Amino acid sequence: MDFSDRRKNLQKLIMGGQELLITNPSDILYFTGYRPELAFLMASRERVGLAVFSTDNEACLAKGIEVVTLRKVDELKKLLKCRRIGVDECMPAWLYTKLKKWNRKVVFSSGTINKLRAVKTAEEIDHIKKAIHTTKKTISDVDIYGKTENYVKREIECEFICRGADRAFDPIIASGFNSAFVHHVPGKNIVSKYGFVIIDAGARVGGYCSDITRSFYPPFLKAKKVYDHVSYMQNRLIRNIKPGVKTSSVQKLYEKMMADKGYKTMHSFGHGIGLDVHEKIGDRFKENMVLTVEPGVYIRGFGGCRKEDIVVVKKNRAVKIS
Repeated sequence: MDFSDRRKNLQKLIMGGQELLITNPSDILYFTGYRPELAFLMASRERVGLAVFSTDNEACLAKGIEVVTLRKVDELKKLLKCRRIGVDECMPAWLYTKLKKWNRKVVFSSGTINKLRAVKTAEEIDHIKKAIHTTKKTISDVDIYGKTENYVKREIECEFICRGADRAFDPIIASGFNSAFVHHVPGKNIVSKYGFVIIDAGARVGGYCSDITRSFYPPFLKAKKVYDHVSYMQNRLIRNIKPGVKTSSVQKLYEKMMADKGYKTMHSFGHGIGLDVHEKIGDRFKENMVLTVEPGVYIRGFGGCRKEDIVVVKKNRAVKIS
């Protein structure tokens, strides 16, 4: 990946007389090829530099960028050349306090970075596809029935490691009545064929994430009806995702379909994905954006069903890649 080009594109978006101070590890990885535990990427129209603490002995992994070593955070003050500092939403509160103490005007500028990260390169999409392949293979290979939710969760995590991947997030295994909760924490409940089962998992490969949800329904007519409704909604949502279409219009379509079937909307239709599991996609879809589409129905005392796949926005339509 050409990180220097990414940094140049960032510089073009920066207002004159302003400097960005980026602390989000994923953003720093995007622009330097290095994911730090704590570092400061400083970017203005004139220059881009990375400041790390003296205990960071891996900053040499950053690609083609000037690296400055700090002994203490107050040394950062001399490195910031502008009075107006744009910061990301991950900036810690203590750093915000420092900037105000240093008489800097702080403005939130995450949107500038999101514009660049939302549209993916072919290489980024390839990494995401590899993460998807690992996730799908793992879900299909793991035997879920007759085991506790927590056991299945651990088995999925071990499979990721065996396949040379990391987990992108804590897998969700929700069985029976637990599947009616959107973000159920796996517990001691035994996974049974006579209740809904939701498996929401994602591997991380080459720094890029996948996020896939598969639901298994019990042999009851009502359960199959719910599953069919979710599948229909997902297909229709994907057909409506195209370059130039407002993301809000797809959300409204999702809410209308849910209401028409008598269901309550519990979350959005989907989200961007890449270096982070959840990324912003902006007001309108653009070509080469990558996002999830995940309609879900949740009925207390009965169960829940969610179907989540990843799509790439192409020239005239969205294409499922999971």
